[in-house]
Amino acid sequence: MPDAAILDELRALRADVAAMRRELAALRPARRPRLVVRDREALEVLLPAIAQAAGAAAWTCGDVAELALLPGRDALAHALAPHVARRGGLRALGRLLARASGVDVAGLRVEAIGRASGAVVWRVEQSPKT
Repeated sequence: MPDAAILDELRALRADVAAMRRELAALRPARRPRLVVRDREALEVLLPAIAQAAGAAAWTCGDVAELALLPGRDALAHALAPHVARRGGLRALGRLLARASGVDVAGLRVEAIGRASGAVVWRVEQSPKT
């Protein structure tokens, strides 16, 4: 067999193995990350307040902080206050959300869906039924 044919066969085998690995990964149940109790308790207050204020819209931590300043957003302001008042402010809030990404909390799930101007863009959704 010529060298080029051997290389072509190896490339095809490599592609097959990569496809099988992707299929296997899709079949494995996703590991469910765990949150520490303090994070879960904070998120049980925070995520419903964000979901109520932002709805299905995508947002950054800065957007949510601005929403909390609007009239009638007392629940959101109350939920955010402990996070933005602490050292780290909105970055600490972002780290909390990153730890919670993909985890079901109070029937909701927060997911990072992109980046805008250096900030992570988030969305809160209903947790899928399992």
